[in-house]
Amino acid sequence: MTKKLSLLVSQHFRQLLENAADFYARHASAEIAGNFLDSVEQAIMYIAQNPHASMRYIPPDGFPEFEILNYRIFNLKISSPFPYSIYYEMEEDAVVIHSLYHHSQNRELHVIK
Repeated sequence: MTKKLSLLVSQHFRQLLENAADFYARHASAEIAGNFLDSVEQAIMYIAQNPHASMRYIPPDGFPEFEILNYRIFNLKISSPFPYSIYYEMEEDAVVIHSLYHHSQNRELHVIK
């Protein structure tokens, strides 16, 4: 039987999520911000239930410090209109949600925190 992993969400992720939702609320609408938060919540639930389903993060050339990471990436565009990805890793007893980044941003600035 597969052991159920606990779910941990980093403060860094929470702050990035809050910033993104605030952006949608200010520049689109409260409804769009709510839809974004719902999409992220659904993605996190999927990750918690299927942690091995997402692809591993492969760092780009020139970032050797990222090679030690064992992150996986869930792309929100798979299930929603929002161009964000969630970075997480699986530890022995937990899935840890680390980071959120918009696809137009420099990913490497948001991966490690």
